[in-house]
Amino acid sequence: MTELGYVATAIAFTGVGFLLCATFFTRAYWDAMRDRGELLLALFNAGSALKAAGRAEEAALAFGIAKKVQETSA
Repeated sequence: MTELGYVATAIAFTGVGFLLCATFFTRAYWDAMRDRGELLLALFNAGSALKAAGRAEEAALAFGIAKKVQETSA
């Protein structure tokens, strides 16, 4: 094989290697972005649930206070 053949083979293998690495890392990148988006959505939903629970607790507390006021005024 001539020197030109060695160079062409090296370039071909390098190109295939870069293509495989780019494909792998691009896929890994987008998988990570998708997972990050799902994590942020889960955190947002958890925050909304905690907020709703806090409102329910405040409503229950207000109802309890109103009930005590009603009992003492009656």
